[in-house]
Amino acid sequence: MMDLHTHSSYSDGICTPNQLLKLAEDHKLCYFAITDHDNMEAYQHMEEQQLFHGTLVPGIEMTFSYRGLTMDMLGYGVDRKRMEASGLLHHHDEAKIMRREQSRLDSLFTICEGLGLKINRQVRIKASYERANDVLCDQLMAYPENKIRLDEMHIKNRTTFYRNHYLNPKSPFYMEQEKHAPGMKQVADAIHASGGLTFLAHPFVYDVSDTWKLIDQLVDEQLLDGIECLHRRHSWTNSEQLLDYCDRHHLYKSGGSDLHKVEHGLGHGDNGTRIVSETIALEWLKNL
Repeated sequence: MMDLHTHSSYSDGICTPNQLLKLAEDHKLCYFAITDHDNMEAYQHMEEQQLFHGTLVPGIEMTFSYRGLTMDMLGYGVDRKRMEASGLLHHHDEAKIMRREQSRLDSLFTICEGLGLKINRQVRIKASYERANDVLCDQLMAYPENKIRLDEMHIKNRTTFYRNHYLNPKSPFYMEQEKHAPGMKQVADAIHASGGLTFLAHPFVYDVSDTWKLIDQLVDEQLLDGIECLHRRHSWTNSEQLLDYCDRHHLYKSGGSDLHKVEHGLGHGDNGTRIVSETIALEWLKNL
């Protein structure tokens, strides 16, 4: 059993790195990775040998842009110092992050009021792992009065709000980011230069009309070593199709829960119903 996609409090996860290691040990994982967004600071703040006796895989999840989409690439076996040298990493400053997210949340509240959507203005950002877009989406979905309008805007959950509105310049909820995501090639080159392997993260999470067409386009770029096949939000059918796709295209396979909080089910995909077996990834894990 393994989990190669988790997040600590150094990005948008609730658990500290040591808490994640203890959780991985309790679940008797063979392989484990912390893949925080655009930083590897968790690896500087953990007690690996004392807490986890499996194999810790150095990992990261990097945001990249591709044909107008904002997507994610997982890197495994990366050297932290060489990734730092790429200039693409973001440093974790809790106070700064909370100020930034509160400012964004206040702006989003103002937009909601202009649209006649019900929210609670008193809600605040309370921790550095909280993101304004998630807090706002939870607020919107908490009030039945908003349902008709949310349906019209195709806001179904945090992901659809984030990708189709928060990052979409055509949406009233668009929030320009401090730093635009680097291109796919720039991110892949940085991971490869750091000694790592590149994997497309959770392809069925992106809200596109034709997921397979997107996957084909990304694979044709010849920058990916593999694909994350098992994921918390991939159905059993999604996973089986991706495993077969990787076999046919000679790509490596990976999987993980994308855990941000304990309830997400460490070591499981398909909403906690499918174990992420290390057997799908042994081909490349043994050679890292």
